[in-house]
Amino acid sequence: MPAKPPPRTARRISGLAEVLDQFDAVIFDNFGVLSLGDPAIDAGAPALAAVRRSGKPLRILTNDGAKGIEAMLADHHGRGYVFRAEEIIPGYRLLERALARSLSTGHPPAEPPALRTEQVWGVIGLDPLPLPALTQLMIPLTGGGIGQVDTVAGVVFFDTGDWRDADQQRLVASLRAAPRPVIVCNPDLTAPYPGCLSIEPGWSVNQLADSTGVEPVFLGKPFAAIYDVALGDLGDIPRERIIAVGDTPHTDVLGAHAAGIKSLLVETGFTRGRDAAALMEQAGIVADYVAATV
Repeated sequence: MPAKPPPRTARRISGLAEVLDQFDAVIFDNFGVLSLGDPAIDAGAPALAAVRRSGKPLRILTNDGAKGIEAMLADHHGRGYVFRAEEIIPGYRLLERALARSLSTGHPPAEPPALRTEQVWGVIGLDPLPLPALTQLMIPLTGGGIGQVDTVAGVVFFDTGDWRDADQQRLVASLRAAPRPVIVCNPDLTAPYPGCLSIEPGWSVNQLADSTGVEPVFLGKPFAAIYDVALGDLGDIPRERIIAVGDTPHTDVLGAHAAGIKSLLVETGFTRGRDAAALMEQAGIVADYVAATV
């Protein structure tokens, strides 16, 4: 994880509009800020409209690995949000680079002979998988495909929607016997759906790492590379003039501060119904601003 930011005191504000004039670009998280799965968060549309009226560029920086960009755009449209494809930056945008780096740097040799002659990866996610040009060449390990886990050269996690405890145990056993690389397109541990917390790929892969010693490669927030992609799209705007709006200290706030940008923590997602100030204090990760909603 990135290093924790220096101590600071969060300033409570009414929402993004109160400080928007202090910034030249906005990075939104989706889940917990603009939506909670299917339902839109009420304040999301007015906040987005205010940014659009200002003419300031915006990006949606998301760890969502369940869907491709076109499907995300359709979901947003159904909630009343209109974005352009280039405005959405998912963690899996870095996958091709991560695969190339894994192949070029090499990993400890695995036992199954097929792995020494073929570089076919296994993939964990929901159909239709994102990035079909890459993923259609991979072996699905969900939906009964886990039986082929010993034949793959590495594993890519997109989403755990169809991932079961028995699948996880089989994967752990395979990687204990023959360590191979694991790339995680969604580093989130959980997502705060109404009424429950989900188990996301970050949770499964951290458990896997503890059980096997395999060190995963995490794409997405809070890691620096995805911020470099998003901010690179914004031209020469100084980083201190960019604000990120998110709902989790350990993902959105930590990632923003590691990237040198400001942060607004909203209480509509992970901290919903809880003491956000106490949670930030406990984590040692404090946002620049905190608001009840975006």
